[in-house]
Amino acid sequence: MNPVTNIIVVFALTYLGIAMGRVPGLKLNRAGIALLGALAAFSIALCGALLAQRIASAVARGRDGRAPAAPSATGEARANR
Repeated sequence: MNPVTNIIVVFALTYLGIAMGRVPGLKLNRAGIALLGALAAFSIALCGALLAQRIASAVARGRDGRAPAAPSATGEARANR
């Protein structure tokens, strides 16, 4: 699922839990529910950011898995002018 969708689901469940006042079967009050929801949303956002960083890194490396060669200061830079 999309990280934004996951965060919306976590927000909705957190909001519902706060509206109910407590979660049956768990010893969590409104403050605990809010903290749990915030931790879940933060972890989803962090995982999404790390995934995006890995994708960007993979795209930068290219198909062969190596980083692109930097242009030399003498040859390629002058040839591009």
